[in-house]
Amino acid sequence: MARRWRAVLARIGTPTGDKRIIAPGALSSRDLPLPLMWQRVSGEGHGGSVTVGAIESMTIDNEAGMVVGEGRFLDVRGASDAERQTEAGVTGPSVDLSDDVDIIEVQRLVEAGVVGPDVTGNFDDLEYVVDEDNMVVITSARIAGATLVQIPAFAAVSIELADDVATEDGPLGLAASAGPAPQPPLEYFARPSGVGPVTVDGDRVHGYVALWSTCHIGLPGCTTAPSSATHYAHFLRQEQTVATGETVPVGVLTVGGGHADPAAGVVAALAHYDDVGAAVARVNIGEDEYGIWIAGWVPPYADPAKVSQLADLDVSGDWRRVGGNLELVAVCAVNTPGFPVLRKVSFSMERGGQSTLIATFKVEPPTIEATDDDKGTAARAAWARSEWEAI
Repeated sequence: MARRWRAVLARIGTPTGDKRIIAPGALSSRDLPLPLMWQRVSGEGHGGSVTVGAIESMTIDNEAGMVVGEGRFLDVRGASDAERQTEAGVTGPSVDLSDDVDIIEVQRLVEAGVVGPDVTGNFDDLEYVVDEDNMVVITSARIAGATLVQIPAFAAVSIELADDVATEDGPLGLAASAGPAPQPPLEYFARPSGVGPVTVDGDRVHGYVALWSTCHIGLPGCTTAPSSATHYAHFLRQEQTVATGETVPVGVLTVGGGHADPAAGVVAALAHYDDVGAAVARVNIGEDEYGIWIAGWVPPYADPAKVSQLADLDVSGDWRRVGGNLELVAVCAVNTPGFPVLRKVSFSMERGGQSTLIATFKVEPPTIEATDDDKGTAARAAWARSEWEAI
């Protein structure tokens, strides 16, 4: 009997080990059904693959950051071997974009002068850019199929098998959904009404990651949190649908694992935080006159134990150099943050430096007796020098 399968074929917004990333909204699909192939012997790209099955349905979910497909194995040569390897967990799926062009190799050939830069004009199904960290960002592509390989490019993909029998739950015997997933109110993602640390309030999360008035406790002098030059594009890599049907950009707040290695590049740092089980909240982020705020919700799938940890701990941002500027790429729960946000902060400025800092337990906006944009800019520049020139 033919076997049916269901798989997470690719991840959106998650970098691969060979420095590729699919931008949200970049993917579309050719008309179904599409081929499911199997690479018997590991080799360059998906070379030497044979068709062993069919992709009969596909969902490109930019919000969840994944491509999910369903289908069946065919009664053809090689299919039974592919089934056995899949069942044993030694193969996994990898999507074929356009004509399975090896864009990494094409980029190397262009840089070496072997082919001209206009060669990519022939790949009309595929568009990409190479960012400052030499990451290949796929901005437009059509899925032409998928291949079962020994080492998939994305670590967080999977495939499961089931007998091809009809049930009330569907062809895979999977439980049917009880209804649409609940969506949070739009106001959950708005700027917090008060200034204070990040707080868990039921299924709502809100507070400040850092205040402009706070010096980093682990650095010499007074260095403050850097402002984003990209409107936090490197943190807001996902989207969240709200109760009104609108979508808002969000990033993931994590618990567990601490910060990535300070000496790691942005790609390695993003990979460090790419543990789906560590995600506890999906949040918007922004800046105001007080500092850097986040606001969002705790989705139903979040681990209650990790949510409790988040409520008990502080949060800390992770900034990495991107295009000459320090950009926030992650926010995680920690015991001792570099920029502690106290319950109430009041301070005065004398001779251009911070002279007093008083903390109590009532949440109120800070009182700023003297402001100077140049001082804020200089402080952020000092952060960049002291934090990153030593790396």
